[in-house]
Amino acid sequence: MIFKTLLALIIIVLTATPAGADPITGAVVAFGAKMLQSFGSVLFQAAMMVGSSLVQQYMARKAQKKAAVSGITLELKMGDDQPLTFPIGERGVAGRRKYAGTFGKDGGTPNAYAVDVIEISSLPSFAGPRGLESLWIDDEKCTILWNEPDPSGRGYPIKEFRKDGKDNIWIWYLDGSQTTANPYLMSKFGADPDRPFTDKMIGRGCQVIILTTRQNQDLQLGGSLPAVIAEPMPTCFYDLRLDSTNGGNGPQRWSDPSTRTPSRNPAIIMYNIIRGIYYGDEWVYGGQNISAFRLPASAWIAAANECDRLVPGPDGDEPQFRCGYEIYVDVEPLEVIEELRLACLGRLAEVGGMVKLLVGAPGSAVYFFDDKGVVVTRDQDLDPFPSISSTNNLISATYPERAERWVMKDAPERRNLDLERDDGDRSLPLPVAFEAVPFSGQVQRCSDTMIKENRRFRTQIITLPPAAWVVEPNDVVSWTSARRGYTNKKFIVTRGNGQTGMLQQMALRELDPSDYTPPSVILPPVIGWIGPITTPPHPMYGWRMEAAVLPDHLGRPRRPTVRVSCAPDQDGITHVHVRLRIADVGSVIFDSDRTPYGPPYSWNLDANLPPNVWVEGQGRYIAADGHPTEWSEWIAVKTEDIRFGPDDLYDIDIGQFNDHLKDLYRWAEDGRREIQDELSRVADLATEQNSGAFLQFEQLRTAINLKFKNVEADYTNLVTLAVGPNSAIVSRVETLEVKFNQDFASFEQLFRATIDSVNGRITAGADSIQALTAKVGNVESSINIRGQVVAGANGFARWGVQLKSGTTDNWLPAAFFIESDGTTSRAIFDVNQFIVRSGAYSAAPLTFINGELTSRIANIGEVTSGWIHSPDLMVDFNLTNKTLIFRDNT
Repeated sequence: MIFKTLLALIIIVLTATPAGADPITGAVVAFGAKMLQSFGSVLFQAAMMVGSSLVQQYMARKAQKKAAVSGITLELKMGDDQPLTFPIGERGVAGRRKYAGTFGKDGGTPNAYAVDVIEISSLPSFAGPRGLESLWIDDEKCTILWNEPDPSGRGYPIKEFRKDGKDNIWIWYLDGSQTTANPYLMSKFGADPDRPFTDKMIGRGCQVIILTTRQNQDLQLGGSLPAVIAEPMPTCFYDLRLDSTNGGNGPQRWSDPSTRTPSRNPAIIMYNIIRGIYYGDEWVYGGQNISAFRLPASAWIAAANECDRLVPGPDGDEPQFRCGYEIYVDVEPLEVIEELRLACLGRLAEVGGMVKLLVGAPGSAVYFFDDKGVVVTRDQDLDPFPSISSTNNLISATYPERAERWVMKDAPERRNLDLERDDGDRSLPLPVAFEAVPFSGQVQRCSDTMIKENRRFRTQIITLPPAAWVVEPNDVVSWTSARRGYTNKKFIVTRGNGQTGMLQQMALRELDPSDYTPPSVILPPVIGWIGPITTPPHPMYGWRMEAAVLPDHLGRPRRPTVRVSCAPDQDGITHVHVRLRIADVGSVIFDSDRTPYGPPYSWNLDANLPPNVWVEGQGRYIAADGHPTEWSEWIAVKTEDIRFGPDDLYDIDIGQFNDHLKDLYRWAEDGRREIQDELSRVADLATEQNSGAFLQFEQLRTAINLKFKNVEADYTNLVTLAVGPNSAIVSRVETLEVKFNQDFASFEQLFRATIDSVNGRITAGADSIQALTAKVGNVESSINIRGQVVAGANGFARWGVQLKSGTTDNWLPAAFFIESDGTTSRAIFDVNQFIVRSGAYSAAPLTFINGELTSRIANIGEVTSGWIHSPDLMVDFNLTNKTLIFRDNT
């Protein structure tokens, strides 16, 4: 307790203003010296009896703790008289409301959107716009959809409050680095006549959440703002382990806050509180002007490393000691330090004006002595066992459970039946509130160590010779005593007091390092139900579906549809909501909630469904009072095979067109064969096998061939002219080819002009054929380009390019054909993706992909359509069924 007084006095002195520091410092130093001089055996015994074990330290703090102080606050605060607060480690906070307002209209609802501006920390996190670890709204743990920002600027939507594809709550997070007023709040409330949000409302250095809520009766949103618990990322603190100038290794510097990193380490956070927490150059909390010399790096680095040591937890390895707490700046720093000390089972000691921290099991003995080393001329005291009323064999721990909205929860109890038998078969629990430990596994480890360590009852006060002067509180000594039956028995020094003659009076408590070994089994916490209590949804009863048809005005089956049915006599139901989707694909093709509920409770849907496919349907009731209803299971049915007729879509016969397209492909692909046939025909002419048809014949041939082992290059150019009584022909065949074993690449082309007269009728024609081919293994790519014109009794002109690439068993074609026969002209593209782009408007191409024509901008004078809808299907204009549906009621 004397150390606590000293630490409090140090903080008070060093947080004083310069003008008032000197006289107070003198008074405190004098008081401290006097107090230490009077630290005699009576006072020493009283102090020792109060708090040498971890349990006794906790009980002493609990007895003196102010009733008003509480580290757990889950209710929103309001008003400017609230103290500054900031979370440390992992901690959910309710915050303080700084602004609230309503705006906008949703359908017929005025002021449909409520905005709540909540400050959750008076210190920045510098974590960026996504710096929230978790969020609770009312009793619902929420998922923030960080990748789906609202296009209207309301923030990021909350998944749990998305109903029927419509968002109802959005959130913005400001990490404290903002330097200007929030533009969203300025746009909504900057001109508010009563409570304007001005450009001075920046919240500089403060973490803020902005919650926008749409009134929604189904989600019980309306009438009041929802309660929020937000967990920001851990606050940044100075970690001396990462400071090369203070015993560590790294870039952090106490004088440069920008180098600090988030921390959950209780030793590191205690270090920062003792030295002082600042925002820039402005002091916020804890000590002031306390130098690093007063907190020896060796002790604090060792303590921080012990906190970070990995131990088994309920979900795998985890740091041994972490913390999570909300600091109110009107609470004494010593109170917060005590919470953090409990979180890491730490022992603080003040030695010669320096503050040291011991975390976890004490180290090896630093001083060894026997009975001869004890000064027998000074008083000695032995307390071997406490009374049964002062004995505990069980820690009944509570802690803030993040999975239950951060409320205090009982930790799994770890009863020790052996200890209970030692205490007369009695359970002697000690309630301990770990307010700064939101981790069930850590609470169990701390409880286990505290109760074991507290069972080391033996405490002694002895005086040692001057050689023990270097021994400090929290050091371990080893005592061998024949008189007491000790053999290298370990004791921890809980108090030390210098005496005259360099003698050292010490309070010792027996120690067993195994008490600090983490338990081999960590029990998982039992998490109770946390969530909104809502009206159970009304199930869909008697849902059935079967194939049906829609007739035209002559009674002929014209469109496939389905017939749905449900149970009658459901009170309060006005309509049935039906959804249909393609089976095995999942795409919804029909969605309507306008089917009136009534006899005969069976309806043919006015839906335009594809023929001869399996569709799945589900339904739910629509209640007059808006209470929730439940979707039925999906039921599958195959639609009737009723196809669109020629009058439904096109002015051409699609079947005939597809057959003609196949002919065009064959015509293009036959170009290469045509080149080979031309070479054969020219060869026949050259050998005069058909010379009777031509009177004159000339030919020019060029051929080059090179070959080296299995590599070959070949070039041929053949020009042929022939004339006869009623015909003439000119052709040129050119081929280029390279080969490597069986792999090759080639280019072949044919130019040919012919004219014939048969029975006085003249027919003229010309062909242009080019074939490019490359083949390696079973992968082949080719381009066939062909043009053909014919004139005579009738004529036609045709040009096409056909490409394909792939393997022998799997190849992908692409083609373009353009043709005219004097009465009809057409251009045909057969590709997976057809794209037209204008250089001046490169961001708005016209595309035809997978049967769908897309254009960002269209200027159309007249449109014939069966169905028009918005991209999100909220507006549905079915011209075939003559229905217009606005699903968002705007």
